[in-house]
Parts: sequence; structure tokens; C-alpha cells
Amino acid sequence: MFGGVWAILKTSCRSFSPYFRTAHVRIFSPMMKLQIPIFSLALLAIFSADALAQSSKNVALTARLKPGSARFNDVWGYRDASTGKEYAIFGSTAGTYIADCTNGVAIQRGYIPATRTSSWRDMKVVGQYAYVVTESAGGMQIIDLRNPDQPRLATTWGTNYWSNAHGIAVDFDTGLLYAHGTGSGMHVIDVSNPTSPKRIARFSSPYIHDMSIQDGYAHSAFIYSNEYAIMDVSNLPSMPVLGKIKAPGSRYCHNTWPTRDNNYCVTTNEAAGGPTGIFDITNKRAPRRIATWHTGGSRAIVHNAYVRDRVVHISYYTEGYQALDLSNPSSPQNVGFYDTWPGSSSGYNGAWGCYPFQPSGHVYLNDISTGLYVFKPKCAVRFYGSATKGTTAPEIHAFGAAYSGNGNFAFQVENAGPGKRGILVISAAKANANIQGLRINVSLNGAIAIPFQTNSSGEATIKAPVPSRVTKGLLYAQGFVMDASGPLGIAATQGMEVEAFVK
Repeated sequence: MFGGVWAILKTSCRSFSPYFRTAHVRIFSPMMKLQIPIFSLALLAIFSADALAQSSKNVALTARLKPGSARFNDVWGYRDASTGKEYAIFGSTAGTYIADCTNGVAIQRGYIPATRTSSWRDMKVVGQYAYVVTESAGGMQIIDLRNPDQPRLATTWGTNYWSNAHGIAVDFDTGLLYAHGTGSGMHVIDVSNPTSPKRIARFSSPYIHDMSIQDGYAHSAFIYSNEYAIMDVSNLPSMPVLGKIKAPGSRYCHNTWPTRDNNYCVTTNEAAGGPTGIFDITNKRAPRRIATWHTGGSRAIVHNAYVRDRVVHISYYTEGYQALDLSNPSSPQNVGFYDTWPGSSSGYNGAWGCYPFQPSGHVYLNDISTGLYVFKPKCAVRFYGSATKGTTAPEIHAFGAAYSGNGNFAFQVENAGPGKRGILVISAAKANANIQGLRINVSLNGAIAIPFQTNSSGEATIKAPVPSRVTKGLLYAQGFVMDASGPLGIAATQGMEVEAFVK
């Protein structure tokens, strides 16, 4: 059965096998990442060649929401796993709003008032609960999102540990929370019981203004010494600093965010003219700065940056929303922007925070004066359909943005198991088929099938340089992996939609 289904998948698509022999496909050891250097003709055939308009610099506004006359601050997102609906959680000086943003709309569903007003409010989500902290006294509010259309305050916790907290981070691997920027250090919190948290560790000094945690490493912003530090948090309560480095600019290393593979990290410097920094962190004990980027405004101030699929999404105060392609980390490229502040390029006005992690590809931005914006950037990929589990549930990702002439763009299949054979199917159309439990998310009619083999970490990278003649079009991709535990002996990723554009 397995061999028959695999043959159908391969023969239903246009195989690149004869092309591989002339393209000199290389499998690099020891990583064993399959790379196809020549892919331009395929992309050119699938993408159309119409000219793109530049009116919004590759970012479409789909909705806005400004409740009352409040001043606003940070924003995060939530997806209801049972319905697939997407929500924005955004802060104001007096409380926290919850809005249904499914399909790019913005409809207010709830409001949780705070016990004290504050210009600073930060929130993160673990499971079905949002956790909100503030620079004013009042501890951590815990919001129940089990019915996100009717959210409610479950409880308030933490007043005995800190009087104020600048922000909160979440370790997505462990589900632990890290309350940082407090007057009593950084606190690690176990929320396995969502409404009855337990503090399990504390880091007292130096002051950590912001941080992000991944794969046992905490990427920390030591704002007063203007340093980016990498801490080992894999064996709590121990939290040794492995390596640190001066951030670019003269002061105020504000926030950090690593790439998914933990090989690079982005930092921001919250000062006039302070740049975004890009660091090579393959050696965690010796991070190395390889690039900086700023809008060019000598007084413009960058705030928060987040990386998804090698695209950096930035809230840049008076410069609004900015997006950078990081497929070549040493040469970041601006691939889109949307300015929410009509005034001059200086000061702490405009875009406070953004959230780019919804499967739909919509990005949320909270502007201090004008509230919530919902964007659809061309550089943001969209995930759709269902994966098919085998021994693991394989994932598909993009490597950068598919802008015209990007020779570093690639597709990535991950979490597929080591040494697995598979095929990446690329099509001009979506599908929604179920063959005895195997989900087919791309049309096989006229599609392209590219074989790959995963490395020892269960990953494969298929390079797909975008031709300079490609200016517009949509592309759909799905990975299929040989896995005896999956239906018909195959596991498969979700579908992924990629858009080509001119940067």
C-alpha cells in the first residue's frame, strides 16, 4: 500500500529528477540538508509576471479598532484550537481588550479592567489563559480564554513577589513564564495549574528589561549596560550567563528574539537612532554581531522585534510597522512597512507592539494613540489545512520572504524524524482532500515534486531562489514524509501559502 500511494504522489506531479542531474544537487554533510540550487524556472512558471503596486509597501490594512479614548501599549495573540478563530489581546492604560480578528476583522469581545492605570502593560498566552503584568502595582492578572468571545478575569497573582513588572515572557517549550523588569529581579513561574501559579526560580541581578526563551536558552536584554546576554535556563533554578555582547548603539538594549533554529538573534535599541541588531549565536558563549538595520531617521526609535520564518516584524514607534527579510542574516532587507503615526520621526509615539504568529499570516499592531491595526503583509506566510501525524507531526516553514530576486529563499520541512525520505509538493492551487486519513492540502494537478531527505535533526532545507522576473503570484507547498506510523505509511505537513512580490 505504501509504495502505491507514494508512486501516485510522485507521478501526479512534474518530477524534477532529470533536472537534478544537470543542477548538481548536493547533500551537505554532516547536516545532510538537501539543497536544490536551480529552481528559478519552476517558480517562474507558477508565479505570474504582473507588476505590483507600491502604495502600501507590501502591507495591506484589513481592520482597525480603537475602543474609546484610551492610550494603548502592547499586544499579543491567541488562537482558539477548537474553532480555529484568531484573537488579539491588546493593552491600554486602564485594562486589556480582547478582539476577534478571524479573517482579518477586528471585533471587540471583552475588556478586563486593571486595578491600577499604567502606561505599560504586557501580556503572553499559555494554553487557554492570558497573563498580564504592568509597571504599576497589582501583580499578574490571569484571563480565562476558554470562551474567548466571553473572556473573564480568573484571578490576580504575584503581588507578594513584585510591586511592578515591565513585561512577561513565555518559554514555549516548557510553558513556564518569566516576569522581568521588576524591582525584585526576574521571576520564573510555573503555570501548569493555570489559575494557581507557583514561582520556581528568581534571577536577581543584573536587571533584565526584556527576554525571550527557546530550547533552554534565555535571550536577555541587559538594558542599563546595553548588553545582549544568553543564559542557560535548562536546569532551573540555575541560570548562568553563558555569553554576552554589547548591543549596537550607545544605550538601551530593549528586546530580543531568536530565529527558530537558535542560530541567530535580533535585538532592538530603544533610543533615538538606535538600530536593530542581528547576531550570530551558533556559539552561545561568544555571540557575534553581524549586521545592524534602521530606517534612516536619525531620531526614530525602534521598540519590539519578533522573528517568524526568517522575517523580522518590528513595531518602530513613529515609523510604524516594519518588516525585514533575514534569509541572509548579514544583509537584512526591508520588505514592507505601514506607518501608523503621521507626525515627525522622533519620540515615543506610534507603534508600541506587534504580534506576527497567527497561522493566517495576519499581523497585529497596537498604536499608542490609535489602537489596534490588523495587517496582511506580503512577506508573511499563511498556514492552512491539517497535518497528518506519523511518528511525529512534520512541519513546513519558509526561509525568508519570496521577494523578486531573493536567491536565499527556501522551503523547510521540520520535525519529520531523522534520515526520512520525502517529497515537497509545490503547486499553483490549494486542495482539501482526505485519502484514508492522509490530508492532501495542495493540488497535484500540474504540481512539482521535489525529493528530499531529512538530516539527523529531522529537518530538510530545499533552496528555491526566486527569479528577478517574478513579480506577483501565490504558491502553495506541502511536505510528505515516508513514515510507517502514518496513514498509508505517510506523514504530511500542513499546507503553506507563499506570496511573491517586489520589495
